[in-house]
Amino acid sequence: MKSRYHHFYGNNLSGDFPTGSGKHTVLSDAAYQLNTRLVSVFLPDADGHRPCHDRDLKFAKDPHWKDLVLFYEYFHGDTGKGLGANHQTGWTALAAVCLDDIGRKRLRQQNKEEDSEDEETPVTIHDPKQISADLQRHLRAALTESQNMLAQMMDPIQDDINQEI
Repeated sequence: MKSRYHHFYGNNLSGDFPTGSGKHTVLSDAAYQLNTRLVSVFLPDADGHRPCHDRDLKFAKDPHWKDLVLFYEYFHGDTGKGLGANHQTGWTALAAVCLDDIGRKRLRQQNKEEDSEDEETPVTIHDPKQISADLQRHLRAALTESQNMLAQMMDPIQDDINQEI
């Protein structure tokens, strides 16, 4: 997600990210890294395997299935394998927004569009609980936004279904 907080604070605010690493990162870079981690479960490796589909060859090699990405209910913490129901469009729909953000950032980098923000000394964040609460609020807002987008996308389809009935 585009970091709304970074838009406000710019490069003046950074925090220890990942926690305990000693590396201070501005909010937009931390958001980008979190997005990248989240969507990595859905992206294919060199052999076409997506962590969310484990090592299922059907989803890696079959031309009719290889581009189908299932949004599972939850994921294995070590492998990323999708677990539970495989037709979820709740919080995992957030991955689409994250992919869009990553693509936009990469496009900006390719076009060499640099942010022209002031280069002042960063302020260090000392309260991880506040950061966590802010991120949770941001994720809740993003989830609501993605659910609204999905609902808007489904309206024309529902209208077609209703006309056929």
